[in-house]
Order: sequence, then structure tokens, then C-alpha cells
Amino acid sequence: MTESILQALLFILPIIIVFIGIYFMMKKLIDSFQKKWLLDFRKESQKTVTPIKFQAYERIVLFLERISLENLVMRIYVGGMSRSKLHQELLKAIRTEYEHNLSQQVYVSTSAWRMVRTVKEENLKIVNTAASSLPEDASGMELSQLILKLMAGMKQSPSRTAIDYLKQEIDQHL
Repeated sequence: MTESILQALLFILPIIIVFIGIYFMMKKLIDSFQKKWLLDFRKESQKTVTPIKFQAYERIVLFLERISLENLVMRIYVGGMSRSKLHQELLKAIRTEYEHNLSQQVYVSTSAWRMVRTVKEENLKIVNTAASSLPEDASGMELSQLILKLMAGMKQSPSRTAIDYLKQEIDQHL
């Protein structure tokens, strides 16, 4: 009986060893095909996604330029405008521009979008602060001058800081 078990083991053991060897070779082959396929897939998707990402960065930079208070005041202010009307129009323009560009957050990093949101909030705060520091009957010209004065007193505008950050992020992707 022991001899028959030994003969069976001598017969089965090489089959098991061959099977294990084939299994590991097939696993290695399948893994290498999977890695190659994944790499090819990523390359193909990059051909599509990369241009879209760069367009998103371009749109965000344009958004930041459009809501920079220096540009916004010059674009929105119309002679004879009251403080309250200019205040209202500035806030409306910032919010509208932001809402128009909300979808761009899908294509940029979380920190970049956080920076964009911060710029929007800081600009709203500056406009509100300037408007509330003037008397109710002040002119739009006085509000625009105060906003420009506040901006001139800053080391760098919030929009410029965010644009510089976005440029650095784009450089990392190149």
C-alpha cells in the first residue's frame, strides 16, 4: 500500500509542479497584457482629456481676469451711476461669471478650484466693504475709486495670485 501511494505521488507531483508553473506563467502573461492595455488606454484618454483640461484652465484664467476688480469696475461703471446701483451690478457680475464657469471645476485640481472660490469670495467681500463704508447717497464714481484704492493697497490682487497658482499647476502638467 505504501508503495502504491508513493507511485501515485511520483505520478501526481510532476503534474502539480507543471500545473503551478503554467499557472504562474499565464498569470504573468495576463498581468503584462493588462498593464499594456491600461497604458494604451491612458495614452488614448490623455489625447482627449489633456486638451479639455487646458481649455478649462484657460477659461478659469479668463474668468479670474473678468472678475478682477480693476477690470470689473472699468467694465461695469457707467457715468452717473449711484453707489448702490454699481454695488449691485458688481456683485451680480461676479456671481454670474462664477456660475457660468462652475463646470470647469471638474477639470482642475481641488486646490485650484478652492483658489478660484476664494477669489470670488474675496472680491465680493472687498466690494461689500467698500460699499458699506460709503454713505448711502455716494456716487458710483466714489465707490469705484474706493475699490481701486483698496486694490492698489494690496501687494497682489486675489485674481493675480490665483492666476499665478494656475500657471504653476499647468507647468507641472507639461
